Amino acid sequence: MNQASDPLTSSAYWDAQWRGARSAAHADRDLVAKHLRGRTYGPRGLFVSVMRQRLGDLRGARVLELGGGGPNLRLLALARWTGAQVTALDYSAAGLEALTGLFAGQDVPVRTIEADLFAWPGTDAPYEAIVHFGLAEHLPDLRPLMDRCCAWLHPGGRMLFTMPNMHAPAAGLWRRWAPENWSLHRAHATEAVREAARAAGFASCEEFFYGPPAVHMAAWERTGPMQRVLTWVQRAGNLVFRTTRLGVHGARFLSQERGFVMRKPR
Repeated sequence: MNQASDPLTSSAYWDAQWRGARSAAHADRDLVAKHLRGRTYGPRGLFVSVMRQRLGDLRGARVLELGGGGPNLRLLALARWTGAQVTALDYSAAGLEALTGLFAGQDVPVRTIEADLFAWPGTDAPYEAIVHFGLAEHLPDLRPLMDRCCAWLHPGGRMLFTMPNMHAPAAGLWRRWAPENWSLHRAHATEAVREAARAAGFASCEEFFYGPPAVHMAAWERTGPMQRVLTWVQRAGNLVFRTTRLGVHGARFLSQERGFVMRKPR
């Protein structure tokens, strides 16, 4: 990202992330196929259910994900189960390499664009939908992002994004026990997001929540018995909510994920 966007992370940061063990694990064809049959990324799983509920029918729609690099099971699930034609834009070469390997292993097509989203001229636009997951919280100011997304959408198109629910009580544990990681994130107030959306030209902006209860929200930098207990509590909560599908309809002060969906005027 360029200097004007004032990001809290960098392409070097994400290159290092995507060269790690997690990228290698998700490149395993059988493991990925198991995820795509599962209760989170399967055809009736939590993530796909939320996307269908918020974005509607995406069959044949051109969908752009911003910051889409890495072992991206969300974009893979969108492409596999909704029929969308997906494109990932990212400034991390290592992230896009991991993404193309992931898609190739499942014989699913994906288009990639290696670029800074704040410098990319939008030559592939317009799109029916734009999504991003875990991007907005790394930007102190959302208005430049909103402006570009609105410009890249078809009239009537939608943008959907999610971020960790940093307003949940468990976020206090994140801040206390993983302070370095916490410093790379911003908890955008609801009205600030809506104001940025209005100023960018979006006609509507709806907030939503989904996912299991938030207990363990980031890798602990300070570890001990309490942290280990909470990690196991989180795993148990994930299993219960994925099995029962309760996580589709989230709660403001409970759910792991907080999101917004907005529509461009026709």
